Amino acid sequence: MKSEPAHTGPLLHPSIERRGGQFLIDYWQRLCKGRPYPLEDEIDPCDIEEIWEHCFLIQRRDVEHVAYYNYTYIGPGIVAAYESGKIGALIPGLAHIDAAHLGKEYMQVFETGKPLLYENEYCLDALTEIRFRQCLVPLGNHEEKIGSILGLMGYRLYDRSPSD
Repeated sequence: MKSEPAHTGPLLHPSIERRGGQFLIDYWQRLCKGRPYPLEDEIDPCDIEEIWEHCFLIQRRDVEHVAYYNYTYIGPGIVAAYESGKIGALIPGLAHIDAAHLGKEYMQVFETGKPLLYENEYCLDALTEIRFRQCLVPLGNHEEKIGSILGLMGYRLYDRSPSD
């Protein structure tokens, strides 16, 4: 028996969830204008208003020099998901209030200089599964190096039947 959505969560309407990552990559590519990556200060939240509350921003310096990474921005939709208790666990590959949790993914973007769009699923408990999509795009600084990463997080929770 196929599992049905238990709750679409406070993050991203399902139609945005499916296309949000590509929307962010398309926006990022428009801003590149022939450069390897756009500058962080070129990001205009009004241009990506549809997804902005589900985005997060982290500085490279925080990944490289701080034991516990710090977000420069974490959207209220992400904060609400964790504060609600709907997703409290550290889920491999999914953004978390603890920014260090995505260290491997951040380093991949820093090393390749390319966007990373991925999806996965994870069993939260015997009755609940989370399926998520996440997108990370590199942003430049004035030294033409990657200075930060802009990310987008979307998820849905599913009830698991005992036969799954």
